[in-house]
Amino acid sequence: MAYQAADKLRDEIDQIAFELVGNVTCSFGVAEYSHGETAEAFIARADLALYRAKIAGRNRVELAQRTDAMESGLASVA
Repeated sequence: MAYQAADKLRDEIDQIAFELVGNVTCSFGVAEYSHGETAEAFIARADLALYRAKIAGRNRVELAQRTDAMESGLASVA
């Protein structure tokens, strides 16, 4: 559900022509909380997804994978 909400918001923002700057785009990284995950790992996964969205061309939504915590070095120890 968060992915769809972020994508809808991204699309709505893309449709607006702002007075001073014109069109604006935005990217989102969306993560789903995993039971037992630390706040740091959860945020790190969303952050990695955001960076993937920007690298992939911006104006997109990327969904974090559970393995992203391992890549960031912030895996939860439960």
